[in-house]
Amino acid sequence: MESARSEADAHPEPSSSSEGMRQVFALALSLSILQIGFGIIMPIFPFYIVELGVGATELGILTASFAVARIVLAGPLGRLSDRVGNSSKNLGRTWTLIR
Repeated sequence: MESARSEADAHPEPSSSSEGMRQVFALALSLSILQIGFGIIMPIFPFYIVELGVGATELGILTASFAVARIVLAGPLGRLSDRVGNSSKNLGRTWTLIR
């Protein structure tokens, strides 16, 4: 009984179905923006290869670095987000750090 209670505390249910749908919509929107951005950059890569005079191996490394960065940083940034909270202030701070 204790393990079921601790699992429920770790993953609280949304307060209503509309709250859950807002969360799903926010997730879908952020992933769409991410994929659109990646889709805009990918067609430009061959021009960089020609301009910089590098080969296909370098393009592969450049493309793979995006996925590796997401895999490596997903856990730590998720824990940081859980600890600090998901507010607009934190999003602004993240944007400031990225720039």
